[in-house]
Amino acid sequence: MELRYRRDGPGAQRGYDRQRGYIFSAAAPLFDTQGVRTGAVESIRDITQRKEAEEALRRSEAKYRELVENANSIILRRDIRGKVTFFNEFAQRFFGYSEQEILGQDLVGTIVPLVESTTGRDLKRMIEDIGSDPGRYATNVSENIRRNGERVWIAWTNKPVRDENGRIVEVLGVGNDITALKRARDELFNSRQMLQSVLDNIPQRVFWKDRNSVFVGCNKPFVLDCGYEDPGELLGKTDYEHASAATADLYRADDREVMESGRPKINYEEPQIRPDGSQAWLITSKVPMFDRDGQVIGVLGTYEDITERKRAELALRKSEERYRSVIENMGDVFYRTDKRAVIVMASPSAAELLGYDSIGEVRGRVVESFWMYPDEREKFLRARREDGVVRDYEVTLKKKDGSLYETEVTASPVRNQSGDVINYVSIHRDITRQVKLEMDLRQSQKMEAIGTLAGGIAHDFNNILTAVVGHTEIGRFPLYKADPVHRNLDQVLQASARAADLVKRILAFSRQTEQRRQPVPIVSIVREALKLLRPSLPTTIEIRDEISLSPEDGVIFADPTEIHHVLINLCTNAAYAMRASGGVLLIRLSYSAVDDCRHSPHPDVKPGPYVCLAVSDTGHGIDPAVMEKIFDPYFTTKMTGEGTGLGLSVVRGIVRAYGGAISVESTPGKGTTFNVLLRSMEKQMPTATEARESLCVGAERILFVDDEAILAELGQELLGTLGYKVVTKTNSFEALETFRADPQAFDLVITDMTMPGLRGEELAREIIALRPGMPIILCTGYSELINETQAREMGISEFVMKPYMAANFADTIRKALNTLRRI
Repeated sequence: MELRYRRDGPGAQRGYDRQRGYIFSAAAPLFDTQGVRTGAVESIRDITQRKEAEEALRRSEAKYRELVENANSIILRRDIRGKVTFFNEFAQRFFGYSEQEILGQDLVGTIVPLVESTTGRDLKRMIEDIGSDPGRYATNVSENIRRNGERVWIAWTNKPVRDENGRIVEVLGVGNDITALKRARDELFNSRQMLQSVLDNIPQRVFWKDRNSVFVGCNKPFVLDCGYEDPGELLGKTDYEHASAATADLYRADDREVMESGRPKINYEEPQIRPDGSQAWLITSKVPMFDRDGQVIGVLGTYEDITERKRAELALRKSEERYRSVIENMGDVFYRTDKRAVIVMASPSAAELLGYDSIGEVRGRVVESFWMYPDEREKFLRARREDGVVRDYEVTLKKKDGSLYETEVTASPVRNQSGDVINYVSIHRDITRQVKLEMDLRQSQKMEAIGTLAGGIAHDFNNILTAVVGHTEIGRFPLYKADPVHRNLDQVLQASARAADLVKRILAFSRQTEQRRQPVPIVSIVREALKLLRPSLPTTIEIRDEISLSPEDGVIFADPTEIHHVLINLCTNAAYAMRASGGVLLIRLSYSAVDDCRHSPHPDVKPGPYVCLAVSDTGHGIDPAVMEKIFDPYFTTKMTGEGTGLGLSVVRGIVRAYGGAISVESTPGKGTTFNVLLRSMEKQMPTATEARESLCVGAERILFVDDEAILAELGQELLGTLGYKVVTKTNSFEALETFRADPQAFDLVITDMTMPGLRGEELAREIIALRPGMPIILCTGYSELINETQAREMGISEFVMKPYMAANFADTIRKALNTLRRI
């Protein structure tokens, strides 16, 4: 029992006893042996001091709580697990959580994000570390988050709260919002970084010093000039530590002059000894730096290295004569103009290229008078105004006689010491040949595209021709030669042969097939070409031929398709010249011997026997001015869309490749004759044997594969007619499975090459792997992937181009089967 009392003892009279106090009393009854209470025992202890201490603590806690609740700082307590145990009123207002909402909640996920947005720091781990070791985080800055999602930066002071055993049970955290301060610091840092970056990337050297001429800052180019790598290495140093004493004295004197006068010193030249010992020249400016009170606190300097400029000025003075000599002898056009674009000086090559007799005719003329297209001139002037220097600007210029040429212009301003433009210098380079080469390249790419298209057409068209030829021959087998139907079918076969030859010419023109040269009778080629040509020309043009050679005498070593191309091109041009009024197209073929090249109109050809092919017309003739250009690539007198200008150029290329020559004679209004010399073979061709009436037949077993159903049916019928046992497949995978089931069931495999899925050459590889030495014939309408030599290297017996004639195909089959017998 605790009692409050007042002491009124003798001491009260002395002034110190009349005080209130507290006692702790404990009493217990006393009993005799009979169990009768006889009295009581009481223990009394004075606890006044303890009660006074408790009261003082209560008053202190009240003051502390009032201070905490009214503080303008975030004050919180959290246990070692991060759970909030106290959250002052300011913290509630700042973060947007009431005391009831936040107490007992984890800091992470309420006012602490999992990860710091700018640094990626793991804040959950940080909160755990603070709970285990608050001393490590006595002060720290971290990103926090308000209830509305706003991110803020808080500077925290953390202090551990321990129990009576000294163990950490809580952490007291006091925080202040430094978001604005951090943002300002970041902006200041970024601004300084940006300024330093700008300074480091400008060519001018920049530095600043204090009142004692000690470096307190500089940019990267300056520190490199001083022989250091990083601006920090120069801080705290003076000029004496990287320059000679004499040079440093000059720099120090300039510093004192600027700082003592308070006035800048602008654009003066001074020497500099570089770390490698070489001398440089600088153009320097220095200005005083002031504090808020207007007192000079240092000097800011900037300079530009003008060593090269000084050297250039010296070299320019020394080499003026040499420069003039170079200008006068250079191949490119050089000229200088005033600001009005009037030519005041030009190289002699300018007169030559522009077609004038002397440089005096060029001097004084306005440059734009040579420009063909005004819009090009405007674009050029705009580019020069915007960029100062214009490089490699392509324009079309006009010569004195009105002819045009392509040129590449480079122009730049010439300035005086004040930086004002006083004139312009320009160089013109003739790029007519380059432009022509670019046109050639574009045309080559166009021809490549045409070749790709031609290859696809050739494949499909040859497949169609194979069906036409095959079924025509099958239909002709039972007929007598005298039968009119037999003759009609012969015409179909001849037309098909011409169509196949047409495909070859298309591929040859587009350079998609390898040109094979062989002994050929030019008489036969000419007659065949005339047969094809007659139906394509108007009836107003009469075709005549004068052939004085026999087939045996007119033998040349050439590719038949190319010779056919030469003749057709010359005849087509002749017909074009007579399209308006008609006329006579004459083709002559004769023998010509070249004995002495020195006296020949064709000095480039070797002596020997030649065949002369002449194509004449009675058209309008060729103008003498045009005659020199007719063999130039892309030159044409035809309207747009009527010709490429490549015909005669290609013809001349073919003829020259054969060691021959081509010439032209023309009279305006009367006609033109092209004469072509082609080397004749001195040995005659062997006489061709007469075609057999019978076909090679057999009874072997053949697997015939072609994805075109009509060609598979044709193979079935044609080979069946020849006596063979045939299995046809239109799917290469099915064909492979059929062969794999019984590799000995077939004596020969005939397969198309271009098929979906498994290509013909791939099917051949699989079959040879199953049965080495198996005879295989590979057929194709067109292929740029494989030729006859490559096919044989793969183990393929024969390589057949479509369309094929029955007799030739039968011979090829027999040849392949005979190979099997030899094996």
